[in-house]
Amino acid sequence: MEQRKKANHAVADECVDLAMRKIKVLKAKSIDFEEYPRARTLYAAPDYLKEKFAAPLAIPLLGIDPEKNFGALREVIDGKRILLVGGGRSLGDVTSSRLFAPKALVNVDPFLPQESIERTSAKDYYKSMPLHIDPTKRDFITEMHSQGCEIFDEIWVTFSIPHYCKTAEEIEVFFKNMYEMLAPGGYIRIYPMGFFTENLTEEEVSERAYELEPGLLSALDRLAEKDDI
Repeated sequence: MEQRKKANHAVADECVDLAMRKIKVLKAKSIDFEEYPRARTLYAAPDYLKEKFAAPLAIPLLGIDPEKNFGALREVIDGKRILLVGGGRSLGDVTSSRLFAPKALVNVDPFLPQESIERTSAKDYYKSMPLHIDPTKRDFITEMHSQGCEIFDEIWVTFSIPHYCKTAEEIEVFFKNMYEMLAPGGYIRIYPMGFFTENLTEEEVSERAYELEPGLLSALDRLAEKDDI
């Protein structure tokens, strides 16, 4: 048990180091949905999306190359309860396909101004949460339960955490929330691990990241101490 926790802490340190080495300023004028590409796909990006650095997420997020092992991709999805954090309008290739059958696919994105009608009406397993439900807030679990959501087998966090967190506390609360919503044997997958922010100089961004670093380290270290992680 102690050896596993030691290994967990080593991975936590690696994640924090990675985040601190990936500090970027968003080109968008603000954290505005319409100004930032969010139509990401999981396995089959159209050519026009590839030009917007929106290559399929399966490889970096899941470690699966869909062209070489499509069956593995289906195993991760089919029959699973999946929570998307910061999912935007992503995964349209999954919801528009008859090849996948997740038990539930729930999107939580406070920056999503309007959901795609095509996506919400096409599949009975897909649901988008109201905008006021924020995974970095302490009432997140209560709000999710009020929407009929309990636990998830897979939690996919894309281009959102710790990116949009404004305080170290928000990062800690987020990871606490994710742990409580994760089913036994489940996975939390985060991509990429870095700090993005808007309207700041490179120096100011670095200062912001160093303010947030303790929250990320504390959150991951707490997870590392869990007996079931």
